[in-house]
Amino acid sequence: MVILLVLYSLSSSVYAAGAATEIKSQFNLQGIFYDKDENLFTLEQDYKNNLSMIFYNSNGYRELLLKDADIGHQGFGVSTLKDNSALYILTGMKKSGLHILLYKINNKEKTIKYRIKLFPDSFTPSSETMPALSGDGRFIFVRGRSKNGKMFIRVFDTANIYSAMKHYTNIDLSDNYLHQWPISSRIASNAIGSLQPLQAIASNGNDVALMFGNARLTPKVIYFYTVNGKLKRIDTRVTSGIEDAMVFSQQNFYEPEGLSYQKNRLKILITYAKGINKRNVIYNYIK
Repeated sequence: MVILLVLYSLSSSVYAAGAATEIKSQFNLQGIFYDKDENLFTLEQDYKNNLSMIFYNSNGYRELLLKDADIGHQGFGVSTLKDNSALYILTGMKKSGLHILLYKINNKEKTIKYRIKLFPDSFTPSSETMPALSGDGRFIFVRGRSKNGKMFIRVFDTANIYSAMKHYTNIDLSDNYLHQWPISSRIASNAIGSLQPLQAIASNGNDVALMFGNARLTPKVIYFYTVNGKLKRIDTRVTSGIEDAMVFSQQNFYEPEGLSYQKNRLKILITYAKGINKRNVIYNYIK
């Protein structure tokens, strides 16, 4: 892969062990994304300096592609033009439940930052949209909340969004979605009533996976939908990496932080333990 803008080069900190890949970072990992060529990117937060960052990760090194205080807490995607002339990075917008950010990066021009509105003012502005780019690059998925608290997923055509970016950097596409479907409030809690927040969205262009879970040492939940919102199945016993968490996490900390399709293989980023004992590991999802 050709990385178009390299801000920093870091020593090797990614390694694979069996079916798992550990990412060692001084920052807090908040998401993973595999592009159509199976390149791995991570969303990370530097709480000390109030910055969010996007890294490219390979077997031998990591590269910081982007950092910005406006990047949201969860959700992102990365794509390149066919001729590798530009890199597009999709992120949430910090403290905005209506917008996403898109960054266009290339070697000849400075980074262009686009602010794109995907939900109307009738939705609450206080949460974040948690955007996800499908692995085939065709769709963008976002989460919104109505002002009565109901959660929705919206689906947008990526090509339409890129087309709108040709003339403006502040864009309103809140009426141009392909699909919208509601998510039951019952999804957000487990059998004993503990809060199970939405942690990540992922899609391969056909299936859409929504992962819910807290940081307790308990199974997580993934709901699988079609792109137009038809529920296909529910897995309430997602335990990828739980055995490692039982061994290494003295605090019983086991939090799902990221979800992405690597081709058609679903991958889950798990963080277990905290502080100096923190580990960030990508596992295969097993049905």
